[in-house]
Amino acid sequence: MFEMPFTTPQGASVAQFEISRDGRGGVGGEPAWRVAFSLDIEPLGPIHARVSLVGDQAVVSLWAEREVGLARLRDDQAMLSAALERASFRAEIAVHPGAPRNAEPHAGQLVDQTS
Repeated sequence: MFEMPFTTPQGASVAQFEISRDGRGGVGGEPAWRVAFSLDIEPLGPIHARVSLVGDQAVVSLWAEREVGLARLRDDQAMLSAALERASFRAEIAVHPGAPRNAEPHAGQLVDQTS
């Protein structure tokens, strides 16, 4: 996980990012790349995103904790879809209210059982 500073009309802010790659391969044996990030910009409030890329498929899930942020994400959903398609991705986009649930660790995820 890392943080990236950026500037907004209200001043400086920080976005938290996490990037991972599933080396086991997804559809067609291609690796799956995943990005998760969160940022808090006024007046939208906290916005969370999870993006998964496998080959030419982009799955985007967005969450907004405030109604104004949710409305903005829904209003701009078609624009995001069009931008992904121009970049040669098949896009699947979902917008949700609230915050994403934290994934529970799977058994063995935190312990290397082969050692």
